[in-house]
Amino acid sequence: MVICQVFGAGLVADAFFVAFRIPNLLRRLVGEGATAAAFVPVITEYLTHRSRADALYMIRALLGTGLGLLLVLTGIGMLFLPIPLAVCLLLDLPAKSSRSLLI
Repeated sequence: MVICQVFGAGLVADAFFVAFRIPNLLRRLVGEGATAAAFVPVITEYLTHRSRADALYMIRALLGTGLGLLLVLTGIGMLFLPIPLAVCLLLDLPAKSSRSLLI
């Protein structure tokens, strides 16, 4: 109801919903999905069968790799964002009144 009052029923509302698809997919994969299900048994095995130093080293390696991947993906997203935005503005896809929301 609030979304309808703020965005209306049109291209701006569609852009709002599409903008949340990629972050929601990443949240499902990383926070609730296969990644968490894969790492929990591995971390538990390291904590029970190996030394604490080995477990901390593995956890730091996982965090470092994950943060590095996140940094690269964020950089790629920021680098290529102007291309679809420029196409939308050149083709006048959004309504003229909603152009300020894109910029």
